[in-house]
Amino acid sequence: MKAFSEIIEKIDNFVWGWFLIVLILGVGLLLTVRTKFFQVRRFNHSITKTIVPTLKQIKKKDKSKTDKKGVSPFEAFA
Repeated sequence: MKAFSEIIEKIDNFVWGWFLIVLILGVGLLLTVRTKFFQVRRFNHSITKTIVPTLKQIKKKDKSKTDKKGVSPFEAFA
C-alpha cells in the first residue's frame, strides 16, 4: 500500500506542478490566438453588456420588477 501511495504522490506532484501551469497558460494563449484576441477586441462590449446593467440594477434596488424568464446580466458575467 505504501508503494501505491508513493506512486500516486509522484503523479500528483507532476500534474499539479509546473506541468499544469504551463498547460493552462499554453491553452489560454492558443485560444487567444485562435479567436483573434476576441477577449481584447470585444472587452468594451462585454463590460457594457454584463457589468454595467448589473450595477444599474443594484442602484435601482427595486427587486420586485426583475425578469425571471432569462439570465440576469450578473449571471451571464459570472
